[in-house]
Amino acid sequence: MDKESEGLLLITNDGKFYREIAPPDKFKEKEYLVSVDKPLTDQAIQQLAEGVVIMGKKTRQANVFKVDDFNFKIILTQGLNRQIRRMCYKLGYEVLSLKRIRIALVELGDLKPSEFYQIDPGILS
Repeated sequence: MDKESEGLLLITNDGKFYREIAPPDKFKEKEYLVSVDKPLTDQAIQQLAEGVVIMGKKTRQANVFKVDDFNFKIILTQGLNRQIRRMCYKLGYEVLSLKRIRIALVELGDLKPSEFYQIDPGILS
């Protein structure tokens, strides 16, 4: 996650656990709430869902849900560098806020910045 983003982070020193959740080839879902600078069109939502060419490659298909005119949720299984920001930029949008709200089965819920809780690594299996 880049420094302009916020939300859920999983911190571990368990290499096996990390290898189960981090690599893109594991297809673990990561869900984000995104705010953009201008109203979203149905065409933009569809393009985000179908994939956008960034850094010379087309992103994987994603689940995208319009929340309101300026906000959407997106569920990725890939996680390229600054992927959501690059996808939005390519479609003519600037990301104003980006918050990761879920990784696999682990949800951010009501946690505030700097709060944490310990999870059982078996939750992602």
